[in-house]
This record gives sequence, structure tokens and C-alpha cells, in this order.
Amino acid sequence: MYAGDTEITISSNNQAEIMQTPQVELLNIAEWMKINILSLNAAKTEYIKIDNTRRRKKTESLSKLYINREKIERVDKKKYVGVMVDDTL
Repeated sequence: MYAGDTEITISSNNQAEIMQTPQVELLNIAEWMKINILSLNAAKTEYIKIDNTRRRKKTESLSKLYINREKIERVDKKKYVGVMVDDTL
């Protein structure tokens, strides 16, 4: 079975939530895919972390995300709905 591109957006003003939520959601997605006999190609998966410059240093530890023990590549710009977006917006 093939599924097209999927975008997941996580937003919060709570620093602790922003640090934990992405990895928790990736675990939930991996479990859902396993249950539904789907697979995710981690090599084609990437993420972008957009924040303001005041918080940039505080959230820098959110630099590694994994799905099924495979590291997901972090990018500093990404095409989203036909618009190029960078990590400083």
C-alpha cells in the first residue's frame, strides 16, 4: 500500500511540551502504521523546527528525532504547499 506525503504540525507556547511532543507523536504514528500494516521510509522523512530567535537556544536539544530507531533528518528549509519555508520563518 502506498500513501502520499504527509505533514504533521506541532505548535505550543509551552517549552516542555515542545521538547516532548514531537517524539511522542512519532511513536504514536509508528504504532498506528504497524497496526495498519504500513511502513514509513525514514530515509525519505525529514523535519523542520521553526521557532523565533529568542527561543532558538532553549529548543536546540530538539535536534534529533527518531522513528523505528532510525534518525530523521533535520532540514532548515522545506517546501510546504508550494511555498518555501525556512526555520526562522
